[in-house]
Amino acid sequence: MTRSQAYDLIDQLLDKADQPYFTNSEKDAFINQAIHEFINNHYAKYDIDQVSRDALAMFTEYVELDSDDADWNGYGLDLPDEYVHLIHFRINYSNTSSVGSLFKSAKIIGTKDFWDLENSKDPYNRPDKSSPICYVRQVSPTDPMRVYFRPTMPIGAVRAMLLRSRNIGECFNTATGGDGLKEVYQREVIEITVRKMTGNI
Repeated sequence: MTRSQAYDLIDQLLDKADQPYFTNSEKDAFINQAIHEFINNHYAKYDIDQVSRDALAMFTEYVELDSDDADWNGYGLDLPDEYVHLIHFRINYSNTSSVGSLFKSAKIIGTKDFWDLENSKDPYNRPDKSSPICYVRQVSPTDPMRVYFRPTMPIGAVRAMLLRSRNIGECFNTATGGDGLKEVYQREVIEITVRKMTGNI
């Protein structure tokens, strides 16, 4: 579906006899909001529903984070600017190779659990190289989102599977409609868009 076809579908669903007129730039703003709601809706079911994993395929990205930055000192590695959610986080503690079998999956947990486990006196519950932990936090609005993990001993590589934001131009091709989000999911985004537009009236 092209962007102009998306506009036409919005107009049809709104039934313009009863609704105010929206400019294309206003439609773009609502569609971009709907894309983020679409991501959040499917992320909530990502681990239990193959449909949601399929829906988010376009937003899924594997990245290798820069663990060679001498200034990070365990305070967290920056995530990409368009980061939305962390799905999987893997750490290579060998510091010598990036062979896949040397990577350990970190358990993604909340802030309180992270600090409770790090400060735990129980040796069976403290994070170690065989069972690392991580969490995501933004210290202030001007800081990037960062992933923090323990233990932070010398590491070779750090890889993350994450969801990244995409805009209307990436999800709805301007000219051909062949690229971008699959049409079944484009229609879902348009339905969210129309709900937002009618709720705004």
